[in-house]
Amino acid sequence: MEKSLNSHTHSITLLTDSKWDKLRVIEKLLQPCERVSCMLGGEKYVTVSVVLPLRAYLKNEMTVSDDDPGYARKFKEAFLH
Repeated sequence: MEKSLNSHTHSITLLTDSKWDKLRVIEKLLQPCERVSCMLGGEKYVTVSVVLPLRAYLKNEMTVSDDDPGYARKFKEAFLH
């Protein structure tokens, strides 16, 4: 998307490459939350049986790794507390 915007004349302030990278990391961070929300929002099946497995899934997904940038680390740490 950013490449197509860069090819046009406009007065919009565009995001830098580092900001786009940060948004990609944030999107990846939020994907497990979206999956869990969809699972728990089901109306055609019982969801109480998946609460503990989904909790374990989120805990695993939100484990801080050495590759995480500082803002991702802070998000994951806050999410787990």
